[in-house]
Amino acid sequence: MEMWYKIGDPAPMGLGDANLKINIHNSGETITYLLSQKGLTVYFFAHWVTKKGSYGPWWAFFSTVIA
Repeated sequence: MEMWYKIGDPAPMGLGDANLKINIHNSGETITYLLSQKGLTVYFFAHWVTKKGSYGPWWAFFSTVIA
């Protein structure tokens, strides 16, 4: 899965505002944040990428607070 994300407000208006990227290869893999980012909102856009490099559709935008 490929995830593009942005940490902190304001919320992104679209994928182009997400400036960080992570590829998650295994179920249960974690994303680590800095202690100074605690309490900030992180906004995500994600889609599947196959082993052959094909991309799935973008999922709905979602967010959470870093705890």
